[in-house]
Amino acid sequence: MIEKFYFISDTELGRGDITDDFKDDNGLNSFIAGITHEKSDKTTLVFNGDSIDFLKMAHQNNYPRAITEEISLWKLEECFTAHSNVFDALKKFLQDKKNHLFFVIGNHDADLAWPKIQTRLKQFLNAEHRITFDFKFNQHGIHAEHGHLFDAFFMHSLKKIFTTWRGRKILNLPFGYYASSQYLIDIKRKFPHVDQLFPKHIALHQHPTYRKYASSVVNKLTLRTILKYPFYTIFNPTYKLPIGRFIRHTVRYGREYLDDNAFIDHRIKQVCHKNPNAKVIIMGHAHLAIDRKESNKHVIITDTWREEYDMEHNLERKPRTFAKVIVEDGSVRDAGLHIFQQ
Repeated sequence: MIEKFYFISDTELGRGDITDDFKDDNGLNSFIAGITHEKSDKTTLVFNGDSIDFLKMAHQNNYPRAITEEISLWKLEECFTAHSNVFDALKKFLQDKKNHLFFVIGNHDADLAWPKIQTRLKQFLNAEHRITFDFKFNQHGIHAEHGHLFDAFFMHSLKKIFTTWRGRKILNLPFGYYASSQYLIDIKRKFPHVDQLFPKHIALHQHPTYRKYASSVVNKLTLRTILKYPFYTIFNPTYKLPIGRFIRHTVRYGREYLDDNAFIDHRIKQVCHKNPNAKVIIMGHAHLAIDRKESNKHVIITDTWREEYDMEHNLERKPRTFAKVIVEDGSVRDAGLHIFQQ
């Protein structure tokens, strides 16, 4: 029996406004179409986190801290409209009964944990029993997760995805969500194109106006977090101050918060240690492309499919990467990182 698995991450599909960084509907459609009729007994497409950009998506022109199921459903419908061709391609992919779709939940799409969101996606794509949602993917010695659970700003407990506030059930989101949606989104709105430059620390260095505005926003966030918000956590679960995580991050990396190249080796070692039986490990989140051996494991990190330009390579559009794993009779036969050529 031959099974083929395809992994992509960080597509970040939004609602088509200024905060929507996904502009490659035609490319993603072509990729999905290309694997729809693969010669295999089973083909699984895995969106390995941040598939839908709920985080940067405003809800009726606002960014509420308390995210209810209804708010998430509204955002999902907006995404259906903005990227209808992508969802049409997924419908066609799932028309073949041997094809399966797996959504790994990341930091931009924590909303996928809601039961009604999962039900709506299954209904919309017309494949009730061949779509799966989880924070981790584990099959045939392949372990995949987004990677945010090793990020000091976005890590959270998988045992408590939801919480209650003022009689409403809401997502139990980490500090990174609060900082991004309440503060950092202002930087994105003011400098939408500069924000698409990678890596961020170089973009900040080469664009002084962008750096000055970003610094003012971050300073405001830091000051309010330290002086004011800790007192709110007693009454409001949407405020969090993970002091221990910040201290550990600072001890290990100093004041570096933006360069994922500085963090990635430690994250790889962590995920390898926590998954000793995995033969292949696949992550996203870092917006880096990596294919290497680590602790007798094949580690693959897929880059983003959002609109992003590499400042270290003449502002070239970053290539669209995907991981492909072939499993024969339950064992991994081949695995690797590939560049999609449309």
